[in-house]
Amino acid sequence: MADFVSDDVEGEAGTAGPAGRPAAPPTTPPIMAVPVTRHDQISGGEIVGGSGPKDWQYLISGVDTLDLGCFVTWDGKWNAITEKLAKGKSDAEGTQGILLNLPAVEQCLIWPNGKPPQYRYHLQLPHAHVYLQERQQAAGSTPNVYVSLTSESLWKRGLDGAITSVRVVLERLGGRIERMLPSRCDLAADFRVPGGLSLAFLMSHKVSRTDKFEHHLTGDVLETFRAGRGDSAIQARIYDKGKEIFKSDKRWFLDLWMLPDGADVWRIEFQLRRQILKQFQIHDVETLKEYLGDLWESLTKKFFSLRLNDNENTTRRTIHAFWQDVIDVSDRLGWIGGLNRQYRSGTAPPQWYVSHVSGCLVPFAVRLNLSSFDDALDNLFGAVREHWAHRSFEDRYATEAIRLGMPAEGKGAADV
Repeated sequence: MADFVSDDVEGEAGTAGPAGRPAAPPTTPPIMAVPVTRHDQISGGEIVGGSGPKDWQYLISGVDTLDLGCFVTWDGKWNAITEKLAKGKSDAEGTQGILLNLPAVEQCLIWPNGKPPQYRYHLQLPHAHVYLQERQQAAGSTPNVYVSLTSESLWKRGLDGAITSVRVVLERLGGRIERMLPSRCDLAADFRVPGGLSLAFLMSHKVSRTDKFEHHLTGDVLETFRAGRGDSAIQARIYDKGKEIFKSDKRWFLDLWMLPDGADVWRIEFQLRRQILKQFQIHDVETLKEYLGDLWESLTKKFFSLRLNDNENTTRRTIHAFWQDVIDVSDRLGWIGGLNRQYRSGTAPPQWYVSHVSGCLVPFAVRLNLSSFDDALDNLFGAVREHWAHRSFEDRYATEAIRLGMPAEGKGAADV
């Protein structure tokens, strides 16, 4: 995999989570001096973090946050639905959301504010926040629906189940989803670490591609450590998840951990925004699911790691035993196949589009009840031809070629 450059990539920094989503654990300004914490000693005027945890237990891992940009085409009922949305939005002024009766959608709130500047309407479902434009279909590269799946839905339903729950709602409202674009993804792993982790240990063993760190202490006890600024496109967080679940009322994690309480449960979490996902050539949810293991391995080896101070060259330092188990979570998240990060602007290789179209064929066939591969492929080809019957393929081809800085004169088929 490609090495990480500095995480301070400006651009698609993103915004805070939707209303109703608990805020990230609080942080303080960047570290100016590192206070001594429990079990740490001062030697020669420097803080010695010790060897760190002696015993730990893996609990769970998965996707904790997933935001999706959805390109949706609405059917003829859309005008009637937008009238309901407009009235509901007006009636909700001054409230924290009111019930909205939408066809075939249960337990729905509408909020008085959308998601500026693109999305006028904000619907809250038990499993997601959904933001809607008034457009009947997406325009250009901007999705007309933005979805933030809840952490509870992702952990309890799994990635496929959480995404399907949103698909069902949008389809019941009369939407046809053309594609779903991952906009933000947080990957997390929880460990039980008796005695917890100290700030001095993390600072003395860290090897990171960023030199910007923040932390939050209660007294001299660490609660949150972050590598990367809060607005960075990529950042790592290590925090006391056991304490956080009681602050954010997420006690249902106890059942997932199979623990009677959250004492000494620590989370290692990486947040990736759209700009970083693009560099990893992740352009849809299918690719994201396929490469979760690859992402985790790259993040825990190249962006941030904990290593012994046994070599002046940080890349040659021995990985701390605790962190090796963190790296090994990649095997639990999925196949490791060599996903590369590309820093140069451009596009995915032709093979990616073959994989994408092939992945869409099965759900396309299921919706048309076509169990035969040949029938499904023939119908897909027919649908594609019909789609382009009243559109100019040549104009779109020329536009895309210019956008990518590629010659547009070629007429023959290229090898894939």
